[in-house]
Amino acid sequence: MQIGSCLAMVIGRYVFKDLFANLIKKSKVLRALNKALRIKGAKIIMLFRLTPVMPFNIMNYGIGATSVSLRDFFLGGFGMLPELIILIYVGSAISNFK
Repeated sequence: MQIGSCLAMVIGRYVFKDLFANLIKKSKVLRALNKALRIKGAKIIMLFRLTPVMPFNIMNYGIGATSVSLRDFFLGGFGMLPELIILIYVGSAISNFK
């Protein structure tokens, strides 16, 4: 779970950085988001994981182009745990349903 998303984030950092840097420069909202990720990265990544606005893979690449640290990205990834726990519980309940 975490290794794959961190790998996508690192790829995004080195492959798409220039493309997203131009978008961030042009958009006031993206500049504010970039600043917030630099300051409170783990908390914001956790909120992103709790509210699946877009597919995580696309988000991982895009976040790689921001100034969030790899450490904050990794820690924020644990925001997926509540969803995983619920999905495991529901899957288990369905499989035990007779």
